[in-house]
Amino acid sequence: MIQQLRKKNIIFFTSMIIIATSCVTITSCNKSQLGKKNQDIVVTHEFPNTNWAFEERVLTFDFDNLDSTSSYQISFILNYDKQNVTMEELPITVTLLSPDGMETFVTSTMRLKENNSEYMKDDGGMTELEVVAFPKKNLNRKGRYIVKIYRKADKADNYGFNKLSLRVSKLKDS
Repeated sequence: MIQQLRKKNIIFFTSMIIIATSCVTITSCNKSQLGKKNQDIVVTHEFPNTNWAFEERVLTFDFDNLDSTSSYQISFILNYDKQNVTMEELPITVTLLSPDGMETFVTSTMRLKENNSEYMKDDGGMTELEVVAFPKKNLNRKGRYIVKIYRKADKADNYGFNKLSLRVSKLKDS
């Protein structure tokens, strides 16, 4: 009788440990998914020697679109040294090429020395500036999209730039 009671207790405690471990595993997996922003696509170009060289005045990014029914926000995040960047502002043209060859473009200006907490944030002594090229873009074709960013600055090299990232974010309720 005592042995049967011990067996039941061992089975009960073992079952509780398995259930608790399963709950912790499921919860931690769900929490790791919560931190991601809609499964954004991020493609990054790093500038050697912090120089956005004249030869790199056109940067090309590409990504695959698997959902042709959603709308997306397409933006760039520039990481740079605000104190030592060699430009005040940076005019750009962004071109989006769809898999079927359709081309869309927009122009913008990255204001590098401006203090705007809505678009800028401090990242370990560096500044991150986000520029939204396409606030709501329907990518209605599946396949590979190409995004080109053309720096419309003078022919000189431009120092103080660390990296430029393309972010493609699926919009909710699209």
